[in-house]
Amino acid sequence: MGLLDRLRGEGGEAVEAAAPDPAEEATAGQPAPEMPPAPETPREEAAGAGLGISELMGRRAGLEEAVDHVGVMIKGLKDKRTVLEKEIEEESVEVKNLREKLVKIQEYIEEERRGLDALKKRRAAVEAAAVEAAERMAALRAMISELDGIVNAESARTRAFRESGRAMDGAGTG
Repeated sequence: MGLLDRLRGEGGEAVEAAAPDPAEEATAGQPAPEMPPAPETPREEAAGAGLGISELMGRRAGLEEAVDHVGVMIKGLKDKRTVLEKEIEEESVEVKNLREKLVKIQEYIEEERRGLDALKKRRAAVEAAAVEAAERMAALRAMISELDGIVNAESARTRAFRESGRAMDGAGTG
């Protein structure tokens, strides 16, 4: 039986409930503690004595339970915060390790890029040397062809000279 019900039962006016106390809000999710019913007192006694000592004791016990419950909630929050701090620290370490790995990967990529640039330069130098060698080869072939032409020309002259000399020898003998 709630306080409003008791007031209605005693003939008092039912008043709108005031805003709940913080202690009551903290216990809103928990089942309300069982409060022993206050002994029924005659109307004159209730009007003269106010709430009565037993009801005050019951309220105090309820408040103590609410305070204990809030303490348990605070401990739970502290435990959750401790776990969260530990998880965040672990994640921080993991992120730090990942960042270090990323730095190493970046260094490796830069080193590979420098190596590839060096290989490109080396390939270009080899290619230039190959072009130069091909040009020399073509020049040498041209020289050989020229020499071959000269040799062929001299050979033809020599043959022609021999033949003309034979022709003269043969013409003079006859």
